[in-house]
Amino acid sequence: MQAFLSPGIGLLGRFGFARKFQLLFLLFILPLAGSLWMIGLDYRDKLSLISGERAGVRQLLALDTLDNLLAAQRDRAARWRATETNRQPTPATLAAVAGFGAAQPAVSQAASELGSALKAEGAKDETQARYQALQAALNGLDSKSLSGVGWWPDGYDRFTNALSAL
Repeated sequence: MQAFLSPGIGLLGRFGFARKFQLLFLLFILPLAGSLWMIGLDYRDKLSLISGERAGVRQLLALDTLDNLLAAQRDRAARWRATETNRQPTPATLAAVAGFGAAQPAVSQAASELGSALKAEGAKDETQARYQALQAALNGLDSKSLSGVGWWPDGYDRFTNALSAL
């Protein structure tokens, strides 16, 4: 054991007390600093992953709002078209059309909020392209466009296509 430790003992024998203390301090602090740096990098990676997940949740919440509003609009439109049996609109038809038209600004607002959420969270290009397709599909879902649809399953298909674009 003496032969194994003698080079270190000889080296430390040449230094004074302050230099010995500095050398031992460096021998312990350098590995500790390296370990702390690696742990810090790991935590930074985890925090960036959590930040990305939170951004995705915010995008999904905005998307969920729009999805719920579109499903409700589809139901209102189906109610409207189901009551439309005569050439002259009945009070039920007029009420259904009014309900459909009243909810249209909320759908437009939710779509714009989804767009701003996607932009604020830095959504990928593929997501932005799908949002643009959704915007194009939403343009044909107002009461003016749907009033010209003669065969209602065609209008129902418009809503289904818009929902599938989500």
